[in-house]
Parts: sequence; structure tokens; C-alpha cells
Amino acid sequence: MESDFGYTNDPDGYLLLKISQLIELLEIRHSVFLMGNPGSFKSFLWKVLKNAKTKRGDKTTVIDFSPKAITTNELYGSVNMYTREWKDGILSKTMRDLGQIPDTHPKWIMLDGDLDANWIESMNSVMDDSRLLTLPSNERIPLKMHMKMIFEIRDLNYATPATATRAGIVCMSDKEGVQWQCYVKSWIKKSTYPEPFKEQLSLLFDKYCSPTLSWIRKSTKIQVPYVEVALISALCSLLDARLPSHNLEAVEAWFVFCTIFATGSSLAEVDGVDYRKAFSNWWKNEMKTIKYPTKGLVFDLYVRDSRLEEWSTLVEPLQYRSTTPMGEVTVPTTETVCLDYFMKALIEVSHPVMLIGLAGCGKTQSCTGLLKRLDPEVFMGYKMNMSFYTDSTMLQTMMEIPLEKKAGRLYAPPGKLQMIYFIDDLNMPALDKYNTQSAIELIKQKQDYNHWYDRVKIQVKDIGGTQYLCCMNPTAGSFIVNPRLQRHFWTSSVQFPEQNALNLIYSTFMRGHFDTLPFKVQVQEISNWVIKAALNFHTQVSATFRKTAQNMHYEFNIRHMSGVFSGLLKALHLPRWLLRNLNLVTIMGIYSK
Repeated sequence: MESDFGYTNDPDGYLLLKISQLIELLEIRHSVFLMGNPGSFKSFLWKVLKNAKTKRGDKTTVIDFSPKAITTNELYGSVNMYTREWKDGILSKTMRDLGQIPDTHPKWIMLDGDLDANWIESMNSVMDDSRLLTLPSNERIPLKMHMKMIFEIRDLNYATPATATRAGIVCMSDKEGVQWQCYVKSWIKKSTYPEPFKEQLSLLFDKYCSPTLSWIRKSTKIQVPYVEVALISALCSLLDARLPSHNLEAVEAWFVFCTIFATGSSLAEVDGVDYRKAFSNWWKNEMKTIKYPTKGLVFDLYVRDSRLEEWSTLVEPLQYRSTTPMGEVTVPTTETVCLDYFMKALIEVSHPVMLIGLAGCGKTQSCTGLLKRLDPEVFMGYKMNMSFYTDSTMLQTMMEIPLEKKAGRLYAPPGKLQMIYFIDDLNMPALDKYNTQSAIELIKQKQDYNHWYDRVKIQVKDIGGTQYLCCMNPTAGSFIVNPRLQRHFWTSSVQFPEQNALNLIYSTFMRGHFDTLPFKVQVQEISNWVIKAALNFHTQVSATFRKTAQNMHYEFNIRHMSGVFSGLLKALHLPRWLLRNLNLVTIMGIYSK
């Protein structure tokens, strides 16, 4: 069992020490806080201990839920003010049901969510020596001696001293550096690669990952929180999806390629410093086994048959028909081809993907374009837009719409399809006074435990065959989401397209429109001048009218350019005799279609 969880790569025994501390605390306390930053292996501790107890014949039952993904009434229960009827909550029903089981095997109630005074203060009577949950219905439910409460939390910022002193605390640190090493050891052991591949991969992780993570930690500023074990998890998923298992000589080239994009894709320009460029320069200077050209960035190349080639070789010209709305078409560029490559690879292995970037940089367009190109017999997409008022109840209702009931308590997409929840503006829901978002907590609960609760029947609903594809603007809404959710994603920063890419995009639309309709050659030739003039004008306006505290509405992006060319694409070729007989109302009717 130890090797299954990667203990063999725990040289200082740090994780074993923490598991021992958890065992000791559970012997003398009935309430324990597992506290630490995201990715510090809090869940790892209690899951390993549970499995160890079960293998020794001491079957351990764990009931988990997130108190922040539901309301306080749904947690404890409530009295209907009109009928005076009592309705159970998840916690009250769980404690009562576990207490009625006749055996004395360990039973743990796992509350996975950030602390706040709104729900934790009502838990004080359970956490002290009385071990009683007192409900508004005057019912008192005891926490029996073989029952424990474990709280998996990030910090104690909103806990009162009365709460903090009632529980034992196991504090996990992510500074020890053993988390990602244990993850790698476990991943290599469970992989199906031949032994020579496993030995080579183990050496490559030591050679590239340690210095790369160290440089990112010390030399960069980030837009969204990151966790080292999350970067390594994304790297392992990319290797699962793309590493060829028949060519040992190409392993290092593929490993370098995946490492660059797994660890450096979230870097962007912050405070005037382009950290992608800095990462590229550092990599070329330090990692010289796989030689990259001095010109350009390491992000400009991909691996094909152990050779480095430019992404531009994968760009195929698009034949645009003017009958298709401009917003429904994604013109391939080097940036979109690169994004599509990695998003598709990670979706195939069910790894969550998040795109971040400023408004109008093409995040949503890239995701919708990808969903259209996926095999409809394997994947189905379901788009949801978050808003300031989105809460967990509203989100759960939307997410359950495309699911159907399978056997038992399992809910999944129709047939054998894989559902991709495309969530746009992920960080838009309002923060409560404890800096949390119930909708985000629901997504985290589903990602961690693959279930949520029926809010009416107070029953678990297992959710299968689903994964997440998300977008957000880190400079709007609530800026970031809970780092405990963020660490599940491979995050890629989407930059504004360069002038060459914009020229390719709009020339594709204009050329397709003029080729479809019988415009004169002189009109077709002038389209190139129109594109160049529009791009230059947009560049000058963006540079002159910058967004400031006094002029928050000065935000010029590609959407404004798309509006201009969307209007140009409505230009019709009409004979002169028809134009002479058209009035203004008729012309407006034509162009409004």
C-alpha cells in the first residue's frame, strides 16, 4: 500500500509523520482540522488512513460534503415558518443515520470547505465534550464515541478562538517539496509504459522539473494562483495523452515539449514584464539538451516525430462562406492551433482546462470552436455562463439538465457520451463576506468527490462522465476563484492576437465574402487596404485612449474590430437600377437580416 501512494519517494518521512499525527489526534479528539494550502495533500492523509484501517479489518465509513456548497438551512435543517414542518439538513440526517448503525466501526463525517462563522459556530456544541448537535427543532443528536468529525480547511481566518480550541489541528505545509515528487512516483508506478520508459521518465522529472519549478517560484509574477503539484499533474496528463510508447529515443524531446507548456502556459505579461519571454530565455540558456532556435520563443514550436517544428505548419486555410455568421467561425492561426492541440489532448484524458485572458482575446471563441470539432459520438458540450448572481443552487440546476439517471444513484450524460461542461466567466459570481462563492464550492465538490446532493431528498447523486472546460478574465469579476479549485486545472494564458494573425483572420472573412458575391475586382483589391487601415486605427486608438481610474470605459479590444468587419460583411452587390428604386426603410431591412 505504501508504494501505491508514493511513500517510497518520501525521503524525509514528512507524509508518514503527518499521518501519524492524524492517528494520534483521532485517538484523543473527536474533531480534527486538516489545514493547509491547496495541493498540500490534506485529502491524501485521511484517504490513506481510511484505506489502511479498512485493509486491517477495521472498516471505516466516510461521509463527505461541502458546507459552503449549500445553505445553512440545507446543512442543519430548518422549520417551515408557515406549516411548522421540520425539514432535515445534510449534517443532521448524516449524524442521525450513522448513529443508528449498530456496529462500532469508525465513522467519519468529512466537511470539506472553508470555515466561516455562519456555519461553524453552530458546530461548537458538537466539537466540545457534550458531543451534541442541537437543532432548531429542539432535537439533540449525539456524536457517538466511534464517530469523528474531520474538517478539511485552508485557514482559520474566520474561526473564533472558541472554535479553534475545540479541535485538534494537523497543519500541512506545501514548502516541503515532497508532494509533487510523491505524485510523480505514484504516476510512474501506475503507468503502463515499459520499464526502460519508466526509468527514463524518472530521470527526466529530476532533470527538468525541479529547476523549472524553482525558477517559476522565484522569478515570476502570476495572474492566478498556482500549485506545484498541479503543474506536475498537468504534465503527467499531457504525457499520458501524447507520449509515444514505441520510441525511447524521442522520450526526452516529448518530455521537454510537454514540460514547457504544462509549467509555462499560464505565464503572461504582468506589470509590464513579459514572463513568457523571460521563461523562454531562461529555458534556452539552462536546458540545452534539446536545442531550440535562438529566434522566437520555446512556445512557438511543437514536436513531430522527435523533431521541432513551428505551429504554423499545422495551420490550414479556411474557406469562408458569407452565409455563415462571423461569430460562428474560428479562423485557424498559430495561437488557436496551439490551444486546440493541448485542450484536445487534455480533454481526451479528462483533465480540466482553464483559459484566462483579458476581454476579447478569443477565449470563448477558441472553446466553442473546439467543442464543434470534437467527435459528436464521443463528446457533447454544454455551455453555461456565470453571472454576479449565480449561486450553487442555480448552477446545480443548470448542470443537471443534460444528465439522465442511470443505475442506482448514478447520473450521467445520455448513452456513453462524455459531457464537457463549458463554463464561461467562471469568476463572475459574487463573493460573500467570507470571500467564498457557493457556485465555485459546488464545482470543487464535484471535481473532488464526483457527486453532489439532492437538495430535496437529501441524497447523494453520483455524477459520472463529465469534465470541465472553463474561461475567465482575471481582471474582472471576483478576479480569481478559490485556489483549491484552481489547482485542478491546466491553466493557459491567452494573449491578444498579433497583427499578422488579425490580418489573416479578417482577410479570410473579407475574401470569402467578396468571392461569394459578384463584386468588381477593384472592390476586392481595396479590401486589403481596408483591413490594414482598420488595424492601424485600432492600434492608435488603443495606445492613445488607455484605461484609467477616471476612464474605466476605455477598453478597446478585438470585439470592436469584429463589429466593424461584421458590418462590412453585410455589404451586398446590388444593380444600380435596383438601388434607384430602394427607399431607406427597405435598405435598413436588407442589412438587418
